[in-house]
Amino acid sequence: MAVDANVETRASGWKPEPFVGRTFDGYRVEEAIGQGGMGAVFKATQLSLNRPVALKLLAQNLASDDQFLERFHREAAVLSRLAHPNIVTVIDRGEVDGRPYLVMEYIEGTNLRQVMQDGPLPSGEALKVVSSILAALEHAHGQGIVHRDIKPENVLLAQGGIVKVADFGLSRLLGPEDTTRLTRTNIALGTYEYMAPEQREKARDADERCDLYAAGVVLYEMLTAELPIGRFALPSRRRPDECDARIDRIIEKSLEKDPEERYQSAQSMGDAVSQVLDRPSETEAPAPARGTGEIPSSLSPVRFEHHIGNVAAIDRLLGNLLYVVGFAWFVWAVFEIRHLAATYPDIGFALLLFVFLGCLWFLGGWWFRWTGKALRKHNPAAPASQAVLCFIAALTVLLIPFAVYGLWVLYGHRGRLYYEARARGLSPDAAASECHGLLEGRGAEAQGQ
Repeated sequence: MAVDANVETRASGWKPEPFVGRTFDGYRVEEAIGQGGMGAVFKATQLSLNRPVALKLLAQNLASDDQFLERFHREAAVLSRLAHPNIVTVIDRGEVDGRPYLVMEYIEGTNLRQVMQDGPLPSGEALKVVSSILAALEHAHGQGIVHRDIKPENVLLAQGGIVKVADFGLSRLLGPEDTTRLTRTNIALGTYEYMAPEQREKARDADERCDLYAAGVVLYEMLTAELPIGRFALPSRRRPDECDARIDRIIEKSLEKDPEERYQSAQSMGDAVSQVLDRPSETEAPAPARGTGEIPSSLSPVRFEHHIGNVAAIDRLLGNLLYVVGFAWFVWAVFEIRHLAATYPDIGFALLLFVFLGCLWFLGGWWFRWTGKALRKHNPAAPASQAVLCFIAALTVLLIPFAVYGLWVLYGHRGRLYYEARARGLSPDAAASECHGLLEGRGAEAQGQ
C-alpha cells in the first residue's frame, strides 16, 4: 500500500518523501508504503544483509510528545517479546534526526482489506485466516499483550498464504500497575468499528477479550463483506451455501456485548474455528426434522428472545429491589439490637430473627439476579431456578402475573422447545427452525393416527 507523496500523513502532518533515498544506521530508505497511528512506514534495505525491511518512523511533531514517545519505545519492547510465525517480527530500533524508528520484517504480499475488496471470501479461507489471527493473539495474550486494533488493514497475507498480524503500536501490557499500560487512562485507542463495547466506553477495562471481539468482526466481514452493525443477519442466512449454524455460533459468541459471555481466550475461540475447519461438511448436531416451510411469526427467534429477555430483566429488577430491602432491613435490625437489647432482654431473640430475615432478602436478591443472568446465557439450569422463583413470587400475590408469565415463557410448549435448543448451543435461527420442525413432525404424527 503506497502513500501518496502529496498527502500528509494523518498522524503527523508531515510529508514522508524527504526520507526516500536516504541512508542511515545501515538502512537505505526506498519508498513510502503506508502510515499508521504514530507515523509513516517505509520500505528500506538493510545494507549489511541486503534484504528488504519495513521501517516505521515517528513524525517530528509527535517525537516531542513524551507520552506518545513512550508508546513508540514500548512498541519496540513489546514486539521484541513476540516470536511467532503469525506475528510481524521486530528487527531493530534507532533514531534519526531526533525521530525514533522501528525496523520490522518486510512482508511481500497484501493486506486483508485489499483482498476483501473483491467480495466475500469462501468460508474455508475466511476461517483459516481468522485461525491464524487467533494463533497470533494466543501467543501475544500469553505474554500479557493485547493488540487492541485488530482489523483487516493490520492482517497481512504473505506469499505462500502465511497470515501475519502487524502493528502492535496500540498494544498495552496487562498488569496491576498503571505504569505498565501503553495507553493513557480512559483513552479509547483503536478503530471504532472493530472495538468492543467496553473498549469504546472505558479503555482501561479492555482486556484480551476485546481482541476476540475484533476477530469476530473481521470474520463476519470476511464472510459477508459487511460490518455487523445493529441487528445484522447471521452468515448462514446471508450465505447458506457457505456457512452453517456452527459459524453463526462463533460469530454470536465472539460479538457478545458482555465480555463474560464471549470466548474467554483466543485458544477457546480457535478451538471452535478448528472444529469447523476439521469437519467442513458437518451439518447441525442431531436435530429432529426441521420445518420445510417458512417459520411462522409465532416461532420467530426475535419473539422468543424478547420474552426471555423480559423475564431476565424482571428478575434483575426484583433482585436489585431485594438487595436494597434486605440491606436496609439488616442494618435496621442490627441498629435496634445494639440499642434495645440491653433495655429489653426479651426482644433480643426477635431482633435476631429480623437480622436473619434481612439476610434471606439479600440472598433472594442474589438468586433473582443469578437467574436473570443465566437466562440471558441460556443456561440449562435457569428454567428450574425460574420455576422455584415463580412459585415464591406467587406467594406474595402481587407478583402472580409475573409468575404466570415466567412459567409461560419457559415452560410453554413452544418456549420450552426453543429454550432447550438454545441451551444446547444452537443459534436463534437454528433453534427456531428445530422447534418448527418438531412441531410439524408431531402434527403430522397426530394426523396419521
